[in-house]
Amino acid sequence: MGHMLHNREPEVQRAAARLMSDIDEKLKAADRLEERIELSKRLAEWIQVETDPTPEYEEITERPGTLSKTPIENERPGDAAHILTVYHRIYSGGLKKKEELQVLAAKLLQNLATEDILNLLLKLKRTSSDGTRRAVEDDGSVLAILGGRVIERLRDLLHKP
Repeated sequence: MGHMLHNREPEVQRAAARLMSDIDEKLKAADRLEERIELSKRLAEWIQVETDPTPEYEEITERPGTLSKTPIENERPGDAAHILTVYHRIYSGGLKKKEELQVLAAKLLQNLATEDILNLLLKLKRTSSDGTRRAVEDDGSVLAILGGRVIERLRDLLHKP
């Protein structure tokens, strides 16, 4: 099904995106995080190439936002890095997109950059429950992406007359 997202026909792409979004909803209800993360990787690929701010794009933008919170809350922020990296690239202009898509990306990042999420990221243990050191390189990128949004908001507040 993921290959349908790369179909040349926009309607086929959008239908596939809607279908994958519906599947994600069912996986969420069944508490199947691993499968949701794999699905989100395919959706993140589509988000990188989609150019139009369609209702499907907006709906899909909401899903990764809520999905990104779950791994962070479960001390697995690296599992959200692929999603956040794509949206950060859109927001920052690294991926050239229409302004409407940049606004959606900014909103997603801003909604995730809450005090609770940032505190969780700052307090993460660098070892797993069995005492072995776990990979943290993606954890740092998630913190940098979300922390950067907070710093930008603070800077904007300071510059207001």
